[in-house]
Amino acid sequence: DGLGQVVTETGFDGLRREYERDGVGRVTRVNRPGGKWTEYLYDGLDNILKEEQYDGEVSLYTYDKDGILVKAKNSENLLEFTRDRKTGLVTEERQGEYTVSRTYDGEGNCTRITSSLGADIRHTYDREGNLQTMQAGEGWQASWVRDNTGLEVQRTFSGGVTVSTERDGFGREVRKSVRSGGIERGAYRYEWGIANRLLSKENELTGTVMRYDYDRFDFLIRQETTQGSETDVIYRVPDFVGNLFGTPDRKDRKYGAGGKLLEDPDCFYHYDDEGNLIFREFKHLQETGVRYDRKRMEKERGIRCLATGTGWLYEWASNGMLKKVIRPDGRPVEFRYDALGRRTAKQYFGKVTRWIWNGNVPLHEWSYKITDEQSKEENIQKEPTEDIITWIFEAGTFVPTAKILNNKQYSIVPDYLGTPIQIYDGQRNKTWDCLLDIYGKVTTFDGSSEFDCPFKFQGQYADKETELYYNRFRYYFPKAGCYLSLDPIGVLGNNPTLYGYVNNPNLQFDLLGWAVIRLRHYTSRKGFEGIQKEMMIKAGDQNAVFATKAKGKPLSMSDAAEKFKIKENHARDYIDFNIDDSRVNFRKNDLGIEEYKIKGDVKLDPKTTKFVKRCH
Repeated sequence: DGLGQVVTETGFDGLRREYERDGVGRVTRVNRPGGKWTEYLYDGLDNILKEEQYDGEVSLYTYDKDGILVKAKNSENLLEFTRDRKTGLVTEERQGEYTVSRTYDGEGNCTRITSSLGADIRHTYDREGNLQTMQAGEGWQASWVRDNTGLEVQRTFSGGVTVSTERDGFGREVRKSVRSGGIERGAYRYEWGIANRLLSKENELTGTVMRYDYDRFDFLIRQETTQGSETDVIYRVPDFVGNLFGTPDRKDRKYGAGGKLLEDPDCFYHYDDEGNLIFREFKHLQETGVRYDRKRMEKERGIRCLATGTGWLYEWASNGMLKKVIRPDGRPVEFRYDALGRRTAKQYFGKVTRWIWNGNVPLHEWSYKITDEQSKEENIQKEPTEDIITWIFEAGTFVPTAKILNNKQYSIVPDYLGTPIQIYDGQRNKTWDCLLDIYGKVTTFDGSSEFDCPFKFQGQYADKETELYYNRFRYYFPKAGCYLSLDPIGVLGNNPTLYGYVNNPNLQFDLLGWAVIRLRHYTSRKGFEGIQKEMMIKAGDQNAVFATKAKGKPLSMSDAAEKFKIKENHARDYIDFNIDDSRVNFRKNDLGIEEYKIKGDVKLDPKTTKFVKRCH
């Protein structure tokens, strides 16, 4: 418009959205494709109070006097947050009738997590703020030994399971050894090349070797797996815009505008007006497949069948979350979410699976049977809470480290990227062993069920019923290596396409399916040049990087010095960068200054980082 504000947006795929704004420029209504819309109501601090969808679905938000969220409500449940007055950190979160509480030390590190369902998880840290020990109840515990840079070199689990890590001069893992009862039960060797390219991964105990190839843009394009005399090769080759193909000649798939997968050797793909996948149609009839009436499909769902009329159907909520999957056998799988987009329930074939969350990771999971009459109820009430699984993650990360079920403890061993590869019970017995390919699909497995640990690449939870991985705000389809829906934050997601996963799954992961935040880091000229050279902001005090929101006009040197209580020359230059918001804690420090704290070093992406060297 005349003020330079975006009022119309047309995507690469032709999808058009219109934005209505109030007198101060805030978006009050988004007119979406297909006649759909979303409206927003704000308070005086520009916080969203109400989000209403075209179908009447409403989410409500309440804030304290500092503008920090304290309540979030939708039709499924009410979330309530109690925060520390000084730091703003959440000390108690009420999720419906369940409560999760947290305690922190003076540096903002979480030292204890408890819940109304019996969780009691304790953390301790070293002087640099690195995780040192974890304990759950009276049974399970783990401890870490680190080198002088804070990198892990050994961890020990309950029962005497020890994981030893060897590293090269760049801190990269080159060997991981897992010993139980004095016997080596896991041995993995990693070979690295330039630009942090993983060249090979070897399971020394089985002899399985995986070798990897990349294109000139560091895109992971090929995996060759050798075991004995057998060799298997899979491809994930991109075209010039990032669409993936499973063959080197890039002829096995067809894509539409904006990165929509339209066809592969097995299926046709159909989408709604907003780019959500609504039907994955089989090209060939399946023995148990329900065949849909073509005219009815076109009339009721807008789907024009191209082959068998059988396959997977997907239904979407008005806020863009996947609400139902209808399997080829006709059985539905239904999902529910809280007002922050966290999945709280899955219902399939008379069984409900429930989750309670600790921030961005699940804390509790349990299942129970329901009758047809109960399944029609709007909300989950008076539900059984038996056989509860407690999931334990390394503090402040998405890396699972233990599973507690019926007083039995299971320790989870991750690979260099945080992906689970082994599980041991309390008697040091290996109960689960799994390796993934470059799409995230299981390639080798040993155990009773691969779903004993449903976590795949960091942030992903595998659903057996749907063949999908829940990735917080989206669902990942490992067979094709892409998401079912558009990235809600568009190009800011920094993925190959709007449906794409990361360029290099051997080095990167997408924790939430989209969420990034843009921050600004002020620094001295010497610090600026060092950061630009290494493309990394090194952690300082409290093993953390401190920043402010990269919004509006940058502060002058004198203003930054006054606000952050630093010397002027320490604010001479600044760097704007993107980072996954799951790594970021907003707080008020001891001086009452609002700042963003990021644990550990921050690796910068050259494509999205802005370096500003000021002349004065």
